[in-house]
Amino acid sequence: MEFAENELTSMICDNNEDVTDAIFDKYSYLVDVIVYKYEGAIKALKLDMEEVKQEAYYAFNDAIINYRDELASSFPTFISLCIRRKIWNRFRITTANKNLTHLNETSINNIFVKTSDLEKLCDMKYNPEKIVI
Repeated sequence: MEFAENELTSMICDNNEDVTDAIFDKYSYLVDVIVYKYEGAIKALKLDMEEVKQEAYYAFNDAIINYRDELASSFPTFISLCIRRKIWNRFRITTANKNLTHLNETSINNIFVKTSDLEKLCDMKYNPEKIVI
């Protein structure tokens, strides 16, 4: 079914499944556009791109449910705002002090030790206990 812009926004409150599908078909590209805009930040924070995209779709669905025709903003603007807020909230949670430790983690597989340093570590004359005694 093809609906005009003003018909869609006026029929949102009716919980009509055809309207919801039409809205999804018409505006789902906004999720991809907005998530792509924040792709650099998502990678820098080591977040899963698909997980962020799913949260954006969740915000998109909430926008469809919570939109009211009386609001001053247009429907695409409201959708964009909801998606951006959800992504920003995810960034805020990820960058909270208690969650910052995983951003600085290094896998033990990525650490390379030179053999000379390894020999020094194994040599008993560099053993701190022996030095103190």
